[in-house]
Amino acid sequence: MTGHGAYDLHASLGYQLTITARIQQRRLERQLRTLGLTQAGWRILLAVASDGFTSLPAIAGYAGAGRIATARALRWMQRDGLVERGDGDGQAKGPHYRLTESGRATIAAATPMAEASDAVMADMLGHHDMAELKRLLTRLRQG
Repeated sequence: MTGHGAYDLHASLGYQLTITARIQQRRLERQLRTLGLTQAGWRILLAVASDGFTSLPAIAGYAGAGRIATARALRWMQRDGLVERGDGDGQAKGPHYRLTESGRATIAAATPMAEASDAVMADMLGHHDMAELKRLLTRLRQG
């Protein structure tokens, strides 16, 4: 803000990033809803599918979600038969989660949706600009 006028919200980087992210999220959400998933649920399913991410803290960290929201989503996914809760491997405290066959099928169905959603923006930018955008976003997150 220069002190000579109102702050230009629409020109701010934060606003531009937020709106762009929301557009991308809505595009994917519309598709995931056909599978009964939210975008947060999709990220949590991916975390459970990844080796080493079986505990609540690891899943929440991978998915970029809080522990309470992750625990709530895991209970919902357990109820819907997408994940199973076990006692863990004896080395770590707390329950551990793993995908069910239905969870694996849901990931298989959702993956092309996520790839198609990503492709929309990638196609708009082209390979070079997309790579540059990812590089710049990584730099901003690390700063």
